[in-house]
Amino acid sequence: MFLTITKTSNITVIYNICIIAVLCIPCISISANSTARADETHIRNKEKVNEDMVYEYTLTDFNRAKEIMKKLRHEAKLPKYRLNMVEGDLYFNRGKYFEALQLYKRVYHDKSIEKNDSIQNEMLRRLIFCNDNIHNNNNMRYYANQLLLKSTANGNISMEAVALFALGKIEHFRGKKKEGIGKMMRAIELTHQSASRVKIDQLYYFYISLIEILQKDGDNRKGLSLLSRLEKILNSEKDESGKPINHLSDSRYKDIYAHYAVLLHRMGENEKAKEYYYCFLSIGNDELYDYDCIMPYMVSAGHNDKLISFANQRMNYLRQQDDTLGYDMTSAYESLANAYMAKGEYLKAANAFSILRKIVDNIRNTEEISAINELTSNYELHDKEIEMERKNARTIIISISVIALIIIAAISVIVFRTRRHNRLITYKNRAMAETIDDLMQYKQQLYEKERNELKKQPICVEEYQCDDDDCDTQRLLFERIRHELIENQLYLDCNLSRETLLERFKIPKNNFSVLFKHYAGTTYTKFINDQRLDHAVRLLHEQPNYTIEAIASESGINSVNTLYKLFSQKYGMTPNEYRTAHMNSM
Repeated sequence: MFLTITKTSNITVIYNICIIAVLCIPCISISANSTARADETHIRNKEKVNEDMVYEYTLTDFNRAKEIMKKLRHEAKLPKYRLNMVEGDLYFNRGKYFEALQLYKRVYHDKSIEKNDSIQNEMLRRLIFCNDNIHNNNNMRYYANQLLLKSTANGNISMEAVALFALGKIEHFRGKKKEGIGKMMRAIELTHQSASRVKIDQLYYFYISLIEILQKDGDNRKGLSLLSRLEKILNSEKDESGKPINHLSDSRYKDIYAHYAVLLHRMGENEKAKEYYYCFLSIGNDELYDYDCIMPYMVSAGHNDKLISFANQRMNYLRQQDDTLGYDMTSAYESLANAYMAKGEYLKAANAFSILRKIVDNIRNTEEISAINELTSNYELHDKEIEMERKNARTIIISISVIALIIIAAISVIVFRTRRHNRLITYKNRAMAETIDDLMQYKQQLYEKERNELKKQPICVEEYQCDDDDCDTQRLLFERIRHELIENQLYLDCNLSRETLLERFKIPKNNFSVLFKHYAGTTYTKFINDQRLDHAVRLLHEQPNYTIEAIASESGINSVNTLYKLFSQKYGMTPNEYRTAHMNSM
């Protein structure tokens, strides 16, 4: 899941404060059952445990699985790398990818397994999946390339397929959709040829992931074809005696029926889609299922109340499992928000999105903030504290009612002033965007002119040999350096350093800054950042579907925050504001 967080207007902030405050009121009613649940899940000291028990309880009783994991670490009968791997799997399977990532890294860098190619490959596969889920494409590409080198050297086509599929997803994300899908299809074919013990699970993941990508691209017919192929594969496997094996569990049946419903509905075959939807409903375990797959159909077909019910069941179950800050909870809130949006209940939708954004921020920063816990989980209080909380709740209700009346009285004035302010900002941004476009066009013309002049006056710069007074030579040297930087787009390398250029052009260190200060009128760092910002502006023009994260990465800027800071300092507006203004002016 990828969220783009934009600036919130004053009126939206006030609405969110009102709704979140009102929703906090029922949260004050505390359940006294949490302590009892903790007692029920506590592992007795004399009870024998093993790593298989962790996997057994991972999806059904997260607290019990954690207790078993704690006892395994206390007993220390398994190697340390194995304990880290099992605990990493526990967190990964519950959508806690940051926690899993730290544990997997410890295993990958454990000296005791550095010569074990099998385990190294397995950890690279897990690291790829973790980075995929947290949308860190740079690290995902790094680990995928590492796995590709290891697997091709060892002839492990199953792991080669994992690496190819990951690289294909990255290419698709960066706009090379045809090449990306080609690599993903190649990964599927390699997996068909493999004899891996996890072949079926890997095929299922590849097919479902590619079907979801095609679904987002609007290629519903190809997605439907792959889905039909996957279903046949899962039903056609046979054991050693030749008897058919059914690899479709309840959750996989629900996945396949959900995708059938979405794809058929988008192709206009509504009756068939409805049949698959009812097949989806006929399978139980509502609280255990992630509703991302079926959500597009339910929203489009108007089953919003049912989706809200599913989301609430899922959230209640996750709270009981003390699993409120993971992917599963974000998915539930996303379903809830989309259902409210489709129903036209925008305030409830805004509140759900607000909570969702806060949960995502917690996941990204790997921190547990108490305010999020108050919104997403039950309080764990002792019996003596419950009555005090009830009294506090009554006081809060009265306070919130007074505040709400004051806010409502002020809303009309704020709405007027906010609309006027937003209108002025829109006009300002549009004018600034046009100025930026004119400046980019002028800079391109100027660079073409300078490039033509440089061709007429070539100079060898393999070694710096000119006196301080030889201004023409120094100027031509600087022009050559600038030409190399811009023509070969060296500035797109986020690791580009002064030392690299000093070595490349054989320039004394004390002359380097002087050249830029004298002939560019600025520092080397600002010069490079200006080129990167120019590239970012071009991408904002040419690639309207790129996310801001992709724009920053492609422009050689190591973080979105840095891009926003540099862009705002130079142009007085954010990249998103520029893109919006540019599209409006067009």
